[in-house]
Amino acid sequence: MGSAFLSASAAEGSETVRSNPKGRNTGPLGTGPHMVQEGECLLSIAYQHGFLWKTIWNLPANAQLRQKRKDPGQLVVGDRIMIPEREKKEVPADTDKRHRFVKRAVPAKLRLVVEYEDEPVSNSAYVLVVDGTIHEGRTDDQGLLEVSIPPDASEGFIEINGLRFELLLGALDPSSEDVGIQQRLANLGFYHGEIDGQVGPLTREAIATFQSRAGLNATGELDDVTLGKLMHRHDETHERLAPRVGPEEPSPSAGSKNG
Repeated sequence: MGSAFLSASAAEGSETVRSNPKGRNTGPLGTGPHMVQEGECLLSIAYQHGFLWKTIWNLPANAQLRQKRKDPGQLVVGDRIMIPEREKKEVPADTDKRHRFVKRAVPAKLRLVVEYEDEPVSNSAYVLVVDGTIHEGRTDDQGLLEVSIPPDASEGFIEINGLRFELLLGALDPSSEDVGIQQRLANLGFYHGEIDGQVGPLTREAIATFQSRAGLNATGELDDVTLGKLMHRHDETHERLAPRVGPEEPSPSAGSKNG
Protein backbone atom coordinates (compact mmCIF):
# COMPACT_ATOMS: atom_id res chain seq x y z
CA MET A 1 0.00 0.00 0.00
CA GLY A 2 1.32 3.44 -0.87
CA SER A 3 0.23 7.02 -0.42
CA ALA A 4 0.17 10.01 -2.73
CA PHE A 5 0.24 13.76 -2.18
CA LEU A 6 -2.20 15.40 -4.59
CA SER A 7 -3.62 18.75 -5.61
CA ALA A 8 -7.03 19.27 -7.15
CA SER A 9 -7.62 21.68 -10.02
CA ALA A 10 -10.69 23.74 -10.83
CA ALA A 11 -13.08 21.88 -13.08
CA GLU A 12 -12.73 24.52 -15.78
CA GLY A 13 -8.98 23.88 -15.90
CA SER A 14 -5.88 25.68 -14.72
CA GLU A 15 -2.51 26.22 -16.37
CA THR A 16 0.54 24.38 -15.06
CA VAL A 17 3.51 26.75 -14.81
CA ARG A 18 6.95 25.52 -13.86
CA SER A 19 8.81 27.21 -11.05
CA ASN A 20 12.22 28.84 -11.25
CA PRO A 21 14.69 26.68 -9.28
CA LYS A 22 16.88 29.72 -8.53
CA GLY A 23 14.10 31.14 -6.34
CA ARG A 24 13.64 28.01 -4.27
CA ASN A 25 12.27 27.59 -0.75
CA THR A 26 10.51 30.90 -0.42
CA GLY A 27 8.73 29.90 2.78
CA PRO A 28 5.31 31.36 3.60
CA LEU A 29 4.24 34.31 1.46
CA GLY A 30 1.35 36.72 1.18
CA THR A 31 -0.66 38.95 3.46
CA GLY A 32 -4.15 38.59 4.78
CA PRO A 33 -6.17 37.19 7.66
CA HIS A 34 -6.33 33.57 6.49
CA MET A 35 -3.25 31.46 7.22
CA VAL A 36 -3.04 28.30 5.12
CA GLN A 37 -3.26 25.13 7.20
CA GLU A 38 -2.10 21.60 6.42
CA GLY A 39 -4.23 20.11 3.63
CA GLU A 40 -5.68 23.41 2.44
CA CYS A 41 -5.52 24.84 -1.05
CA LEU A 42 -7.18 27.89 -2.56
CA LEU A 43 -10.13 25.85 -3.83
CA SER A 44 -10.99 24.58 -0.36
CA ILE A 45 -10.38 27.98 1.24
CA ALA A 46 -12.64 29.76 -1.27
CA TYR A 47 -15.33 27.11 -0.76
CA GLN A 48 -15.20 27.55 3.02
CA HIS A 49 -15.68 31.31 2.67
CA GLY A 50 -18.39 31.09 0.02
CA PHE A 51 -16.42 32.45 -2.95
CA LEU A 52 -15.30 31.19 -6.33
CA TRP A 53 -11.56 30.54 -6.18
CA LYS A 54 -10.83 33.08 -8.95
CA THR A 55 -12.50 35.84 -6.94
CA ILE A 56 -9.91 35.41 -4.18
CA TRP A 57 -6.97 34.48 -6.44
CA ASN A 58 -7.31 37.61 -8.56
CA LEU A 59 -7.48 40.10 -5.70
CA PRO A 60 -4.68 42.71 -5.97
CA ALA A 61 -3.76 41.97 -2.34
CA ASN A 62 -2.95 38.38 -3.38
CA ALA A 63 -0.74 39.38 -6.32
CA GLN A 64 2.54 38.27 -4.72
CA LEU A 65 1.13 34.89 -3.81
CA ARG A 66 -0.35 34.48 -7.27
CA GLN A 67 2.96 35.35 -8.92
CA LYS A 68 5.05 32.98 -6.80
CA ARG A 69 2.73 30.02 -6.31
CA LYS A 70 1.38 29.90 -9.88
CA ASP A 71 -1.05 27.05 -9.12
CA PRO A 72 -3.97 27.78 -6.75
CA GLY A 73 -4.06 24.10 -5.87
CA GLN A 74 -0.55 24.18 -4.40
CA LEU A 75 0.08 26.45 -1.43
CA VAL A 76 2.57 26.36 1.45
CA VAL A 77 1.48 25.97 5.06
CA GLY A 78 1.70 29.45 6.58
CA ASP A 79 0.90 31.34 3.36
CA ARG A 80 -1.50 34.22 4.06
CA ILE A 81 -4.46 35.00 1.87
CA MET A 82 -6.66 38.06 1.71
CA ILE A 83 -10.35 37.18 1.82
CA PRO A 84 -12.80 39.85 0.57
CA GLU A 85 -15.81 40.99 2.52
CA ARG A 86 -19.05 39.27 1.62
CA GLU A 87 -21.46 41.49 -0.29
CA LYS A 88 -25.17 41.36 0.39
CA LYS A 89 -27.43 41.08 -2.60
CA GLU A 90 -31.10 41.95 -2.47
CA VAL A 91 -33.53 40.50 -4.98
CA PRO A 92 -37.15 41.68 -5.16
CA ALA A 93 -39.61 38.80 -4.86
CA ASP A 94 -43.26 38.26 -4.04
CA THR A 95 -43.86 37.00 -0.51
CA ASP A 96 -46.66 34.62 -1.49
CA LYS A 97 -44.64 32.67 -4.08
CA ARG A 98 -41.90 30.07 -3.95
CA HIS A 99 -38.55 31.18 -5.34
CA ARG A 100 -35.46 29.19 -6.22
CA PHE A 101 -31.93 30.56 -5.80
CA VAL A 102 -28.95 28.70 -7.20
CA LYS A 103 -25.54 28.99 -5.56
CA ARG A 104 -22.74 29.25 -8.10
CA ALA A 105 -19.82 26.93 -7.44
CA VAL A 106 -16.89 25.47 -9.34
CA PRO A 107 -16.28 21.84 -8.39
CA ALA A 108 -12.74 20.57 -8.14
CA LYS A 109 -11.49 17.88 -10.46
CA LEU A 110 -9.16 15.09 -9.42
CA ARG A 111 -6.94 13.99 -12.31
CA LEU A 112 -4.88 10.95 -11.42
CA VAL A 113 -2.58 8.77 -13.52
CA VAL A 114 -2.18 5.31 -12.00
CA GLU A 115 1.07 3.51 -12.80
CA TYR A 116 2.75 0.39 -11.48
CA GLU A 117 6.43 -0.34 -12.16
CA ASP A 118 6.40 2.60 -14.61
CA GLU A 119 3.62 1.01 -16.65
CA PRO A 120 0.21 2.73 -16.79
CA VAL A 121 -2.60 0.75 -15.19
CA SER A 122 -4.73 1.28 -18.26
CA ASN A 123 -8.31 0.34 -19.05
CA SER A 124 -8.77 -1.02 -15.54
CA ALA A 125 -11.76 -0.84 -13.22
CA TYR A 126 -11.19 1.18 -10.06
CA VAL A 127 -13.01 2.11 -6.88
CA LEU A 128 -12.18 5.60 -5.65
CA VAL A 129 -13.42 6.77 -2.25
CA VAL A 130 -13.12 10.51 -1.46
CA ASP A 131 -14.35 11.71 1.92
CA GLY A 132 -16.70 8.73 2.09
CA THR A 133 -18.17 9.14 -1.41
CA ILE A 134 -17.62 6.18 -3.74
CA HIS A 135 -16.69 6.69 -7.40
CA GLU A 136 -16.35 3.76 -9.79
CA GLY A 137 -15.03 3.75 -13.33
CA ARG A 138 -12.20 2.69 -15.61
CA THR A 139 -8.88 4.32 -16.39
CA ASP A 140 -8.11 5.28 -19.98
CA ASP A 141 -5.25 4.05 -22.18
CA GLN A 142 -2.75 6.17 -20.21
CA GLY A 143 -4.00 5.06 -16.80
CA LEU A 144 -5.77 8.42 -16.33
CA LEU A 145 -8.97 8.96 -14.41
CA GLU A 146 -10.86 12.21 -13.86
CA VAL A 147 -13.47 12.66 -11.15
CA SER A 148 -15.28 15.76 -9.91
CA ILE A 149 -14.93 16.12 -6.15
CA PRO A 150 -15.93 18.71 -3.53
CA PRO A 151 -13.44 21.59 -3.32
CA ASP A 152 -12.84 20.86 0.36
CA ALA A 153 -12.20 17.13 -0.04
CA SER A 154 -9.22 16.13 2.09
CA GLU A 155 -8.50 12.43 1.82
CA GLY A 156 -9.42 9.19 0.17
CA PHE A 157 -8.08 6.02 -1.37
CA ILE A 158 -8.17 4.14 -4.65
CA GLU A 159 -8.28 0.40 -5.21
CA ILE A 160 -7.32 -0.92 -8.63
CA ASN A 161 -5.98 -4.27 -9.86
CA GLY A 162 -5.33 -5.47 -6.34
CA LEU A 163 -3.45 -2.29 -5.41
CA ARG A 164 -4.53 0.29 -2.86
CA PHE A 165 -3.21 3.84 -2.58
CA GLU A 166 -4.03 6.35 0.12
CA LEU A 167 -4.67 9.86 -1.23
CA LEU A 168 -3.92 13.12 0.61
CA LEU A 169 -5.84 15.82 -1.27
CA GLY A 170 -4.57 19.39 -1.14
CA ALA A 171 -1.31 18.18 0.40
CA LEU A 172 1.01 18.71 -2.60
CA ASP A 173 3.43 21.58 -2.05
CA PRO A 174 4.69 23.81 -4.89
CA SER A 175 7.75 22.60 -6.78
CA SER A 176 9.57 25.74 -5.60
CA GLU A 177 9.87 24.05 -2.19
CA ASP A 178 12.19 21.12 -1.47
CA VAL A 179 9.35 19.35 0.33
CA GLY A 180 7.35 19.56 -2.91
CA ILE A 181 10.23 17.90 -4.77
CA GLN A 182 10.34 15.10 -2.19
CA GLN A 183 6.59 14.61 -2.52
CA ARG A 184 6.81 14.29 -6.30
CA LEU A 185 9.76 11.91 -6.14
CA ALA A 186 7.88 9.84 -3.54
CA ASN A 187 4.71 9.75 -5.66
CA LEU A 188 6.80 8.48 -8.59
CA GLY A 189 8.48 5.80 -6.46
CA PHE A 190 12.00 7.27 -6.37
CA TYR A 191 12.09 8.61 -2.80
CA HIS A 192 11.37 6.58 0.32
CA GLY A 193 12.57 8.83 3.14
CA GLU A 194 10.78 11.30 5.36
CA ILE A 195 8.93 14.17 3.71
CA ASP A 196 10.72 16.85 5.69
CA GLY A 197 12.09 19.31 3.11
CA GLN A 198 15.67 18.49 4.10
CA VAL A 199 17.84 17.66 1.07
CA GLY A 200 20.20 14.98 2.30
CA PRO A 201 21.69 11.77 0.85
CA LEU A 202 18.33 10.03 0.26
CA THR A 203 16.88 12.99 -1.63
CA ARG A 204 19.99 13.40 -3.77
CA GLU A 205 20.02 9.66 -4.46
CA ALA A 206 16.38 9.84 -5.54
CA ILE A 207 17.12 12.80 -7.81
CA ALA A 208 20.10 10.96 -9.32
CA THR A 209 18.01 7.84 -9.94
CA PHE A 210 15.30 9.91 -11.60
CA GLN A 211 17.89 11.71 -13.72
CA SER A 212 19.33 8.41 -14.89
CA ARG A 213 15.92 7.06 -15.83
CA ALA A 214 15.06 10.33 -17.60
CA GLY A 215 18.23 10.20 -19.73
CA LEU A 216 20.06 12.95 -17.83
CA ASN A 217 23.44 13.05 -16.12
CA ALA A 218 22.97 11.56 -12.65
CA THR A 219 24.39 14.44 -10.62
CA GLY A 220 21.85 14.33 -7.78
CA GLU A 221 21.39 18.09 -8.14
CA LEU A 222 18.05 19.69 -8.99
CA ASP A 223 18.98 21.84 -11.99
CA ASP A 224 16.60 23.54 -14.42
CA VAL A 225 16.43 20.58 -16.82
CA THR A 226 15.85 18.05 -14.04
CA LEU A 227 13.08 20.16 -12.52
CA GLY A 228 11.41 20.49 -15.91
CA LYS A 229 11.58 16.74 -16.48
CA LEU A 230 10.23 16.04 -13.00
CA MET A 231 7.34 18.46 -13.43
CA HIS A 232 6.52 16.97 -16.82
CA ARG A 233 6.64 13.47 -15.42
CA HIS A 234 4.55 14.22 -12.31
CA ASP A 235 2.24 17.13 -13.13
CA GLU A 236 1.46 16.37 -16.79
CA THR A 237 0.55 13.41 -18.97
CA HIS A 238 3.82 11.94 -20.16
CA GLU A 239 5.73 9.30 -22.05
CA ARG A 240 7.23 6.30 -20.30
CA LEU A 241 10.66 6.44 -18.71
CA ALA A 242 13.59 4.43 -20.05
CA PRO A 243 13.79 0.84 -18.72
CA ARG A 244 15.75 0.19 -15.55
CA VAL A 245 19.38 -0.85 -16.05
CA GLY A 246 20.83 -3.37 -13.60
CA PRO A 247 19.30 -4.87 -10.47
CA GLU A 248 17.14 -2.77 -8.22
CA GLU A 249 18.61 -1.89 -4.85
CA PRO A 250 16.39 -2.42 -1.78
CA SER A 251 14.32 0.64 -0.98
CA PRO A 252 14.81 2.28 2.43
CA SER A 253 11.86 2.01 4.78
CA ALA A 254 9.37 4.88 4.97
CA GLY A 255 10.75 5.82 8.36
CA SER A 256 14.33 6.29 7.16
CA LYS A 257 15.84 9.68 7.82
CA ASN A 258 16.97 11.87 5.00
CA GLY A 259 20.07 13.35 6.63
